[in-house]
Amino acid sequence: MKPITPTDLADFATIGSSVPDAPKRVPTRQLWRVGILGFILFGVRCVSNYVPSQRSSTIRLRTSLFQEAAEIVDREFAAELSLDDIARRVASSRRQLQRAYAEIGQTTFRDHLTQVRMQKAAEMLATRTLTVREVAHRVGYRQPAQFAKAFRRYQGMAPSDFRAGGRSTPALGARPEGLRPMYRAA
Repeated sequence: MKPITPTDLADFATIGSSVPDAPKRVPTRQLWRVGILGFILFGVRCVSNYVPSQRSSTIRLRTSLFQEAAEIVDREFAAELSLDDIARRVASSRRQLQRAYAEIGQTTFRDHLTQVRMQKAAEMLATRTLTVREVAHRVGYRQPAQFAKAFRRYQGMAPSDFRAGGRSTPALGARPEGLRPMYRAA
């Protein structure tokens, strides 16, 4: 059986019209499929044309929340940070801060924290004065093995190889635009 297309949907709309070649009787199963297809196509059209419109005050608030949270993460990346802790410190709810990260930062809190930590780690490793263990502790990892695993996922190479000069990215810790770590942070 051939799949029903939007053209077929338009053809079925002519049933009962004054068009001389219009079919007089359509099987019920096809009408049901056309109904579902029409509903799906309508939904896709509505969703694809939907552009969330927010008040400028909402955008300003979320921008402010994101900037304040990003400043805290940049200053205290080595500490044990959580979304709830940051939300409390910027006088917001957890959900509002999540929305700010998603809409303004185009990321999540956990991904942002990991990105900052990996960039700082790359900078520290480039100086070659600290061991991998020391770098791991300075960027907030208790276990050097956990740090090495996260660094490998983020940079594509082990921290020791990165420090030895085999940098995978053009700038220290800078990831190409749109490229995210290969794992989903918890």
